[in-house]
Amino acid sequence: MKKNIFIILVLVFGLYLFADSKIDRVAIINVQLVMESVFADKSSYIQTIKEEKQKMQENLSQIKENWMKIEEEKLKEKDEIQRIALDKKIDELKKQYAEYYKVTSYQIEQKAKNIQEPIFREILALVKRIAETEGYTIVLDSKTDGLIYYSTDNDITQKVIDIFKGEKKN
Repeated sequence: MKKNIFIILVLVFGLYLFADSKIDRVAIINVQLVMESVFADKSSYIQTIKEEKQKMQENLSQIKENWMKIEEEKLKEKDEIQRIALDKKIDELKKQYAEYYKVTSYQIEQKAKNIQEPIFREILALVKRIAETEGYTIVLDSKTDGLIYYSTDNDITQKVIDIFKGEKKN
């Protein structure tokens, strides 16, 4: 009898624990696709950044070309003093190359970040709003390595894109 009461109590207590647990609803989003769709409207900004990167590469190539010419001169030079002078020029060009790369790439990175960051924050706020209104407790990126399968019924990517673009038009 006591054994039966104990089993019943354990079962009731177990059911109580499971009844109290919350079931998570999971949504899936392709963040990369959202960003591409949103930034498609910002093509002039992206084009400017691409042009700046191209200009930086051209300038870096020019600096490198100059130092390679001096390297060739150095190999042909017989006078030790002249070779030392050419070594100094080469070192200066290498420093100029490194400094130019560092400064320019940082500036381009900052410009891209200044464009992307506010929009990314807006996208995240929109995802949060959709998740809260539709009862999702977890939102995962579909490009996550650990995500093997998901139902497209839970994919909110297009909804985020549509709402984001709709809000921007108004």
